[in-house]
Amino acid sequence: PGNISDKSIEIGNDLVNIGSILLDWIDDNTPENVRKYFSIPLKDMIKDSQNNLLRILHYPPIKNNEEEGALRASPHGDINLITILLSGSEPGLQILTLDGNWIDVPCNKGWLIINSGDMLNKCSNNFYPSTIHRVINPKGSDRTKSRYSMPLFLHARDEVVLSKNYTAKSFLDERLKELGLK
Repeated sequence: PGNISDKSIEIGNDLVNIGSILLDWIDDNTPENVRKYFSIPLKDMIKDSQNNLLRILHYPPIKNNEEEGALRASPHGDINLITILLSGSEPGLQILTLDGNWIDVPCNKGWLIINSGDMLNKCSNNFYPSTIHRVINPKGSDRTKSRYSMPLFLHARDEVVLSKNYTAKSFLDERLKELGLK
């Protein structure tokens, strides 16, 4: 924490508060037959979580040696409940629709993008799908620009029960092992 600016800490705290409001809204608008799977209210799952993670991602300018169709970030879903993403500095983020098409996410200053994650999928018994997304390489003159992105990954506390098979910790550990990060 000593090398993190006060402004970054403030942004992170503000995003956690927004996330709590969003999770409360999701909870309130989830059908009762799905909400019964939540071990506790969604916003309570992140209360005092030590696993929330605010990242600043830098995608450097593209050199001319990248293969056609190469990606800056491969298709994936996030492990957590929801991700709150400050709109990127440059276009490139795409999401996979339920009918299998990739669509561009607008890159408008001041916008927040909300992705549902694998933990929300687990605790809702697959009602909420994880948002599959990727980052494509820019084309033309945009290739010389860096792209910055600032996601906040909201994780349930370790002891939160996500399903009959998983706590948040056991699920996170399993996923990190699958990714070779643990």
